[in-house]
Amino acid sequence: MDKSMFGGIFIPREVMQDQSVSSTAKILYGLIQSLDGKHGCFASNDWLAETMHCSKETIRAGVKELEDKSYVSRFISPEGKRTIRTCGTRSFSPTEKSADPTEKSVAPPTEKSVAYNTNNSNTIKDIKDEHSELFSDKEFSEAWESFKNYRKERKKPLTKRAEQLLLAKFKGVNKSVLVTAINNSIMHSWIGVFPESVKPQQTTTNHIEF
Repeated sequence: MDKSMFGGIFIPREVMQDQSVSSTAKILYGLIQSLDGKHGCFASNDWLAETMHCSKETIRAGVKELEDKSYVSRFISPEGKRTIRTCGTRSFSPTEKSADPTEKSVAPPTEKSVAYNTNNSNTIKDIKDEHSELFSDKEFSEAWESFKNYRKERKKPLTKRAEQLLLAKFKGVNKSVLVTAINNSIMHSWIGVFPESVKPQQTTTNHIEF
């Protein structure tokens, strides 16, 4: 990719104000977002490191940090090529992303590394068994499946790692609040789920079917 074509980055408010995310990871998010066109960001760690003037190890750590916070998702093709997609936030919809700069320039080299495959069934416990308290509730279970299908329709399917992190975030939250938050995310085209945004009067026992 010709760096002269690179016009800058945008960092959503939620990412910028997240004190648990390092400054380097925040800048990396903005860079990935600027490259996340209709085919995703397929820049290699070498290219990202050269652009940010840091080491490949810093890039690896930053991508994992963002993935752990569900700000990005990583996908590995059968050929071992990595693609990164940024996840939307309440203040930033994926439809607002920059145009894909690779359509008018030389594409950055891709990253090939099976080590990034976070869907390894040998290392991740069965999700529903681990979160049986949530999935024993039929209303939550149906809402969650609707959300997962919605993410697939948006071509941003949940990785097992991202699903684990989101479900862990729900621990101790009232299930009716979670159902309302999930339905809100689908209705407003949000990629994440934000139970903290649900007002008490919004919760209802009759959730919307999708």
